[in-house]
Amino acid sequence: MQQKGTWMRCLLIGISILIISLSGCGEGETEYRLDTEFVFVNESSRAITFTIISQREGKTKVSLAPNEKDTVLLLASGGFENPNPDSCCQGLLHGVLDQSDQGFTVVRFDNNTCMIQEPAMISNYTNEILGHRLFRYTFVFTDEVLDNPIRCL
Repeated sequence: MQQKGTWMRCLLIGISILIISLSGCGEGETEYRLDTEFVFVNESSRAITFTIISQREGKTKVSLAPNEKDTVLLLASGGFENPNPDSCCQGLLHGVLDQSDQGFTVVRFDNNTCMIQEPAMISNYTNEILGHRLFRYTFVFTDEVLDNPIRCL
């Protein structure tokens, strides 16, 4: 009887170890890290202010005088194994620009607060591959962009 009880305990321990080891061996989803820089350049003749969200600093108002620029570094995980900078990162942009998930960015200039569509769309950025899984996206505010808002509040 003692031998049967010992054998059952060993069997349960062996089955438990087998289940734990098999659950760790499956081909689950791999999280890929992707680092991105977002650069905002003001080439307009006006001073502008908008909000960015950074993992390091939280929500921050960015004020750019003409010919100034600001850079936001975003460290993210998830996505594809071999991302294409032309098509991968609209979701990352949503995380950086306040309200960009709604198809616009709120920009303040000339004592107006206006909704601008162009900075909320990754296709309006120039992109560069800086390294393996490291991209830079640059958006340039121009007078033409600021002159054509969706609407001003």
